[in-house]
Amino acid sequence: LIEIHSQGLIHRDISPDNIFITAGGESKLLDFGAARSSAVEEKSLSVILKHGYAPEEQYSSKGNQGPWTDVYAMGATLYRCVTGELPPDSIMRVHNDTLKRPSELGISLPAYVEQSILRALAVKAEDRFPSMEDFLEGFTGKNQAAFCSTTALSTGHTVGGSGGKPGLYFLPFFSGTAGVSSRKATTPSLSIPASRMRPITTTTRP
Repeated sequence: LIEIHSQGLIHRDISPDNIFITAGGESKLLDFGAARSSAVEEKSLSVILKHGYAPEEQYSSKGNQGPWTDVYAMGATLYRCVTGELPPDSIMRVHNDTLKRPSELGISLPAYVEQSILRALAVKAEDRFPSMEDFLEGFTGKNQAAFCSTTALSTGHTVGGSGGKPGLYFLPFFSGTAGVSSRKATTPSLSIPASRMRPITTTTRP
């Protein structure tokens, strides 16, 4: 995604269905049918979305979409992977935010991982990570300073502190991009406890 965004594009359809993990552990991002340029200031984008993964700005053809739009969808994808639950529709969360923290669902994660996922899932775009680089820094613990004090997120939850790292299970979501480059990225990959992995049922596309 970092590579895609650097080329002035946004994917707009990130979900578990569109991430393929090869036998070699390399990730491929699929289905660029909804991808659009983010460089044009005055634009009307088609309303293409996937409920649970699309942020509120994607529900409007005039919504302010950018890298932060894909940040939300990636946050929703990671939330689904670690909890087995689909986040509530963002448009519903605008008025009544019922999103639960992974820890409320019995999922044990390092505090900075949970906080990063919740920040990526902030309803308002200005409360999210503005880029995938920022999301990765928070998610991988490179920028824990942002989470040292108790932080109130736009999800309506208050979280704080930092936690130790438990035994980890490798999920290579950030190790490559399809349609842009087949190389493996050098950024750290998502790691979560193997005991906390939840099965996900996805739809097979023809």
